[in-house]
Amino acid sequence: MAGARSGWFVAMLLGLALLPVLSAMPLPWFVIAPGSAVDLNRAVDVSGARPATDRFLLTDVSVTRASPVRLLFALVPGVVLERETHGIAEGVMQDAMAQSESAAAVVAERAAGYPVAMPAPGTLPDLPVPVRYAMGDVEGGSGGLMMALRIYDALHGIGGAPHRTIAGTGTLDFDGRVGPIQGTPQKLIAAKRAGATVFFVPRANYADIAGESGLRIVPVGSFADALRAL
Repeated sequence: MAGARSGWFVAMLLGLALLPVLSAMPLPWFVIAPGSAVDLNRAVDVSGARPATDRFLLTDVSVTRASPVRLLFALVPGVVLERETHGIAEGVMQDAMAQSESAAAVVAERAAGYPVAMPAPGTLPDLPVPVRYAMGDVEGGSGGLMMALRIYDALHGIGGAPHRTIAGTGTLDFDGRVGPIQGTPQKLIAAKRAGATVFFVPRANYADIAGESGLRIVPVGSFADALRAL
């Protein structure tokens, strides 16, 4: 009996000693979990903006490098593992955010009636209305659609019933097309937690969350589709 207790104690000490190593050991996966819902009414500053009647949210995911210990988080509902890819690399995500911000401003200002020339590759657009972003540590290109909706509403107004909480996700090209993203179910969870009543999703990702309840889910293929839905 004493030997069994001693063996258990030694095993526990060994486990505690290995815990820091197992927590820090990188694996070729990322843990993808529901992230934050960024309030774009605060994060996107549009010069001369109209008073906002709706709240626009950019939903994000939490991306953490997997370790043997963090693999346990994959057992939590809404959390998944993604194998490491070039698209999740930090530099790629930062570049995608910069591209997304530029496209959002160009598409929104054009839709609001402002003349905006197509920027040359690798250059910033010459915007008639200055737009400033304070996105914190949010990276990646999946916020383009929601940033464009926020800018358009600030310049032109969207109409419809006021005081809605509108969330969503989707990349945005300079021609207004909405492209697919990763982490759709996790972003939907973030939207629900933030109290969203509408959730925009790229049409290519709609199957990921079809049948979910609790808010109105709107699949779109373009910025114009989103405007019509509102």
